[in-house]
Amino acid sequence: MRDRKARAYAYYAYSDAFRASGPAQPFPYSQLDAYLKASPRQRASMAAGGAAPTPTKAQVAGSPPPPVDTGPNAPGMGVSDQTDLNSGKVLYPNRSGPAVPPARPTAGDALPGLVVTYNAPKTLPLDLATDFRLFIAPAKTVDDANFRGAPGAVTSHPLAPVKIVRAVLSGPRQVGWVDIDDSKTTPCQTMDPDNKAEWDWFVTPRTTHHLVLTVKLYSVTSCDEAAPTPRLVDNFDIPVTASLWEMVVHFA
Repeated sequence: MRDRKARAYAYYAYSDAFRASGPAQPFPYSQLDAYLKASPRQRASMAAGGAAPTPTKAQVAGSPPPPVDTGPNAPGMGVSDQTDLNSGKVLYPNRSGPAVPPARPTAGDALPGLVVTYNAPKTLPLDLATDFRLFIAPAKTVDDANFRGAPGAVTSHPLAPVKIVRAVLSGPRQVGWVDIDDSKTTPCQTMDPDNKAEWDWFVTPRTTHHLVLTVKLYSVTSCDEAAPTPRLVDNFDIPVTASLWEMVVHFA
């Protein structure tokens, strides 16, 4: 291609027709591509000293694409984002280096994606202990098998990210209406991404009145403190009714 251009330029610059037209000097070598693509009439105009013709859409489409700058100063290739100094808008985001995956949470961090799951029976046998069980664990790690022996529908809802949780189950203010045994559970527990935190309370109703059991989950800084500063992160009620019929069913 370069030889063809050189021959055409030499022919144009030194042919008799060119000398007869009498231009002051040959047109620049940079316009030779335009001359080769031009029509005979456009070539004559260029030989007479006219400007190079405007390329057509077809000629533009057939041209090679402009080179792409991939150097260190190219858009998006720098160490930091390139921003407009006036508006502060990011013009070219930083794309240098491979994407870094998020760090896996550990037991020492406030864990996101936790779910509270518990059983909520509507009726209880009078004067008999019923197991109320509660789990805090990552989603889809607790199933019905974890509630074997604990009656009632299993309910769950998401929990805000926490590190250490103290769980408290309480009954109505009326003295003697209900007994709650928490001796078989650890009130304060540290969240672990690989294990389920579990609480077990045994509730024994002493009256047939409607009862409201309240679960409160506190985020604390340490389980070793005598009086840790609590922050309430969850609070929900479980309404229940004790009946003699439930006691009959329990013994049957």
